[in-house]
Amino acid sequence: MSDSPKETTTVQLPAATKSVKRSTVFWWVSVPVSFLLIVGLIAARFLFTIPGNMQGGQYIGSQLQQATPFSVSQAIASGGLLSPSGSVVNGATPYPTGIVSGYPDPRVESSYIQQLIASDGNPSKVIVVSIAGQFLQAYDHGKLVNWTYVTTGRPGMDTPTGFFNVQFELSPILFYPISTNPSSPDFGYLTKAQYGLDFDAGGYFIHDAWWRTIYGPPNASFHWDPGRGEYQVGSHGCVNTPLQMMAWLYLWTPVGTPVIVF
Repeated sequence: MSDSPKETTTVQLPAATKSVKRSTVFWWVSVPVSFLLIVGLIAARFLFTIPGNMQGGQYIGSQLQQATPFSVSQAIASGGLLSPSGSVVNGATPYPTGIVSGYPDPRVESSYIQQLIASDGNPSKVIVVSIAGQFLQAYDHGKLVNWTYVTTGRPGMDTPTGFFNVQFELSPILFYPISTNPSSPDFGYLTKAQYGLDFDAGGYFIHDAWWRTIYGPPNASFHWDPGRGEYQVGSHGCVNTPLQMMAWLYLWTPVGTPVIVF
């Protein structure tokens, strides 16, 4: 009888040990597997879901690589960067701009522009900005591949004209005001833009402008901005460009690309 407990113990101990080992093995296997599964789900979301603040840039960029002329209205019709509420804070243009009569047509490869490009050595890529037409065109090997209306410098703060090159590119970019005095003509706020192409010394950029919802002539002068619900004037000399176009232009333009402003 004295051996029975020993025999029972002897039989039960291995069983208990096996149970502990199985539980331990199960824990060491299940926890890492669960962790890897969670990490995989998180990674899949970032890999296959375009972040909200990049949807417009990636979408527009992939669409416009087909080298078809681009307009603000086309961008909006195809989705653009408009939020469901119609917010304009992200730089979208909720008011499509048709071709403005009485001004140079931004869709046309004019002979004068071709002459300007030829005088600049017929570069493979070139950005052309028309002050009179308030538009920007992108040429690839002499062919117009993209265009948009823009807003250039206000009277007294004119956008410089001539032959330039993209000196550097920034994304994002912060603009510091010349003056913080509201009574000064140089008054401004610390302003962030998503994309900036510097083309002339003194801080002259081609960049997006979230505070504008309408571009094109004659908006470099005093005008009503329907999306903002306020009166505005032109830039401090930069070339304000719709965000959709800037997203495309930033990817399309290498440093050194010629910029012709006339």
